[in-house]
Amino acid sequence: MAGESVIGALRVVLGADTAALDKGLKDSGGKLQAFGDIAKASMAVATAAVGAAAVAIGASIKSAIDNADKVNKLSQSTGTTTEEFSKLSYAATLADISQESLGKSLGKLSKAMVSAASDAAGPAGLAFQALGINVKNTDGTLKDSSAVISEVAGKFAGYQDGAAKTALAIALFGKAGAEMIPLLNLGKEGLAASAEEAEKFGLVLDKKTTMAAEAFNDNLKKMDLIKQGLVNTITAQMLPAFEHLSEVLLESRQNSTLMNSAAETLTNIFKGLVSAAIQVPVIFSRIAAEASALWAALSAGSWDGFKKGWEAFNAEGEKTQAAMAALNG
Repeated sequence: MAGESVIGALRVVLGADTAALDKGLKDSGGKLQAFGDIAKASMAVATAAVGAAAVAIGASIKSAIDNADKVNKLSQSTGTTTEEFSKLSYAATLADISQESLGKSLGKLSKAMVSAASDAAGPAGLAFQALGINVKNTDGTLKDSSAVISEVAGKFAGYQDGAAKTALAIALFGKAGAEMIPLLNLGKEGLAASAEEAEKFGLVLDKKTTMAAEAFNDNLKKMDLIKQGLVNTITAQMLPAFEHLSEVLLESRQNSTLMNSAAETLTNIFKGLVSAAIQVPVIFSRIAAEASALWAALSAGSWDGFKKGWEAFNAEGEKTQAAMAALNG
């Protein structure tokens, strides 16, 4: 008896343990399922984030290429190097001056320098004299515009803001001279500090980089032009056929008999399409009604029921024939 009690107790314990095990497995399965759902959602989010990051990086790279291309062109038009223009561009950006405005102002400065070098008594020559700046090097060659703007900034930083300072800026930099004053007020030392920061931040572009960027963009433009040229060639090949087609259409339009015949044919075609569109739902409706009556007859449980159903089926058939006659008439 004692052995049977022990065995019974073991069965109870094992049964309880099995139930607990089953519950634990179910709980673990639910947690694993939830984890799987979270992981799947996280993967989707991560995939979307990677895609967005790739697009953003691509856009940033293209923007950097476009900027390098612009720097290369602006440096050429302003008479300075790409490195010096990059440094001035950084300082100008902090002074809320765009690259385009900076380029125009430096172009005006270069023009003023050439004018001062050839005519010291002219407006530009007098302006440089007032600042105590010589636009020529010791060997008689013209200084770089970036070097001259540094000297101008060194003078401007010590001048009081006012009409005389604005007039002097306009004399050197043209109409945008007033916009240049916040940049010039940095002084020679301020411009040098900005140049160091630009180099530290990797913003100074050398000639090789800017030329590569310009060549890349030029190749993209050439690809667009090649595509346009291909379209032009195909169009030129097809134009004779288009011209012949237009002549045929005009000749057909002048031939009233041919046009009337074509119009009658098209009218009959459209009538047929409309008739078919009307007939299709009517025909299917009648078929459904006959099938329903036939099924009622066949499923009747008595002879009288079958007879009534068969009579209804024949009546539906007569309605179908009448509908078809009406459509064809």
